[in-house]
Amino acid sequence: MTDTPIFHPASFRDPEGRVFQNGSRIFRTLSDTAALRMRSLEKNGRLEKLIATGMLIPSTLVSSSEAVLDPKQFGDVVMEHERIPLIVYPYEWSFDMLRDAALLTLDLMSACLEMDLILKDATSFNVTPYKNRMVFLDTLSLDDYREGQPWEGYSQFCREFLYPLFLTSHKGVEFQPWMRAELNGLKASTMSRIFGWLEAPFKGVLTHVHLQAFFERRFANRDIQVLSKFESRLFPKKALLRMLESIRRLVRSMKYRALDSVWDNYESDNSYSPQDEEAKKSFVMESSGQLKANTWVDIGCNAGKFSDIIAKTGSRPQTVIGLEADAAAANAFYLRFRNSTDNFFYPIVTNLLNPTPAMGWGLSERAALFDRVQGEGFLALALVHHICIANNIPLEGFIKLLNRFGHRGVVEWVDKQDAMVQRLLRNRKDVFPDYKWDEFERCLKTIFRVERVVETHGGHRRLCQVRAL
Repeated sequence: MTDTPIFHPASFRDPEGRVFQNGSRIFRTLSDTAALRMRSLEKNGRLEKLIATGMLIPSTLVSSSEAVLDPKQFGDVVMEHERIPLIVYPYEWSFDMLRDAALLTLDLMSACLEMDLILKDATSFNVTPYKNRMVFLDTLSLDDYREGQPWEGYSQFCREFLYPLFLTSHKGVEFQPWMRAELNGLKASTMSRIFGWLEAPFKGVLTHVHLQAFFERRFANRDIQVLSKFESRLFPKKALLRMLESIRRLVRSMKYRALDSVWDNYESDNSYSPQDEEAKKSFVMESSGQLKANTWVDIGCNAGKFSDIIAKTGSRPQTVIGLEADAAAANAFYLRFRNSTDNFFYPIVTNLLNPTPAMGWGLSERAALFDRVQGEGFLALALVHHICIANNIPLEGFIKLLNRFGHRGVVEWVDKQDAMVQRLLRNRKDVFPDYKWDEFERCLKTIFRVERVVETHGGHRRLCQVRAL
């Protein structure tokens, strides 16, 4: 055994098995009951059928000896999962990512019931984007179905899927900050206060919000064994399937309402002339070919125009991670590349002025953005003025930020005479004496070698191809 297995800090809650990495491979330990259940699922072909749908992460049972693991520590058998290069958390998803993840969970639950299985829980953390679609990760959530058994994950599905979707679809409020603040999902009592009884006619609100809030209040301070009473009722499989179909129709009916977006139409509404636009596209295309990175971080990716260009340049499948503070623009990015088969795209809704921190138990359960996102190359186009002028970040800090995401890439300088910077300075005092090309170039050269520069916008912008020293 040449590598020391590293246990994933988020998997400690499941008593049936912990996820760990050994070298480049991803495994999960299995308790005796979990191993018995997984062996049965693999033997009768149900596990293979669910994986074949594309909804469940490819997984297989392997002996510990075959995996070069100590059976005394890991047991006789472990489960190996296909490796996912990047985990994107639900509070970093756009609306349609969350909507697709909800539909995936419902579809998988229905498929399980058809095979006399059920999902033990319905947390959104069991899903992540992978190969331009959402995929379910937690194979151990698959359990045997008993006739009359209720779906215990329903309330969790409401908290972590339905309620955030309601916020954005019905209210036009982006759900990401709410989900980031409440890792266990939004409470029915909170949602009931937000919507109120006058808004009960909104589709799904009466049944899934107010009724849930009623039960929360009714049983909150009463010494009653609610679970045993709930389980004593019979829920025929057909009734569960009808319930799932009803929720599925509800989720499909919800549409994205972006009330506060500034950048979702930036590609068609900006200060670029056709000549400047073409020069920028050509520069990015040539640079991506010369820099030869296979994983790119597009910082401030907007709807993904230039992500598309760099992805098409490489000879092998490219991976592009798009970081975008505007949730509507990130949603457009996701829809643009959803189900793409040539390259892989990972949109992340995050504000680099307040990036996703480490969260959860011991501040290690959910990893920070900077600990998860790393590319070989980066794009930072039309970004510097939003970071440094709009948010008072020194140029030196901006350059250091680029180096955190990749050691070569393309960065665009935008000076004070540019129309977009003039707009930012229109109603505020110019307190940025160091915001000038000479200082930007000096800071850039402390970390990077500048390989070439092309001017656009009459000299008010400069595209720079750089490589770390």
